[in-house]
Amino acid sequence: MNLYTEERGKLMEIKYADNVILTVEITEQMVKDFKRCQEMAEKTNCDGMDCNNCSNNIDILDGFGLCDVPEVREELERRAKK
Repeated sequence: MNLYTEERGKLMEIKYADNVILTVEITEQMVKDFKRCQEMAEKTNCDGMDCNNCSNNIDILDGFGLCDVPEVREELERRAKK
């Protein structure tokens, strides 16, 4: 599978196949929640914050967040370092 990621302004597109493109807008709140989760995981030796209260959480699958998508996670990590 050939994946590509294209960032258009605030939108991030991840192409999985000719007919499957995931478009994500990474907001400042998503970056803040990601940072908070990472800090909690490091300091308290846990999995991080409660995913049910996180802006990266999506309602498709229980326990699945946008931060679980490798390309989105990389972008969240990059923006969290700023």
